[in-house]
Amino acid sequence: MIARFRSIPSKNSSTLLALVAVGGVAGAGGRVYLETAMASKGFPTATLIINLAGAFILGMVVTMAQSSFVQNAAKFRALFGTGICGGFTTFSTATLETFNLIRHSQFGLGIEYLILTVIGGVLAVYFGIVLSRFVSLVNRRVRDERHYSDGQRED
Repeated sequence: MIARFRSIPSKNSSTLLALVAVGGVAGAGGRVYLETAMASKGFPTATLIINLAGAFILGMVVTMAQSSFVQNAAKFRALFGTGICGGFTTFSTATLETFNLIRHSQFGLGIEYLILTVIGGVLAVYFGIVLSRFVSLVNRRVRDERHYSDGQRED
């Protein structure tokens, strides 16, 4: 089973829009905090870490939204996927930083950053999906064992 994004339905759009906005503020605030805390000259480490972490989290969010773990998938995706991950990650900054590295005669470093961002992002999404599926499987087994042991009790 491949995790897929589904478009957010139009019903309850004001609630979904509010969730995206709240998530976006939280995600952007987290990004600004980490960029400030990890500020460096040269290689854009902070943006790379932020984008890879966001891709990992997004992989988990998409997978969790498709499971029975989440009661309202549309609201969950709106808040955590579109809102928090969308506000936290920044494709535009990554492309600008790649351009600036190449423009300042650091062609190799710019290409390295581009490759790390794209391939690392794809791998991060994959590992987020894998982790989310694993957690779901463990949760299901624990729940089944509890249900089974509750049925075996004698009074």
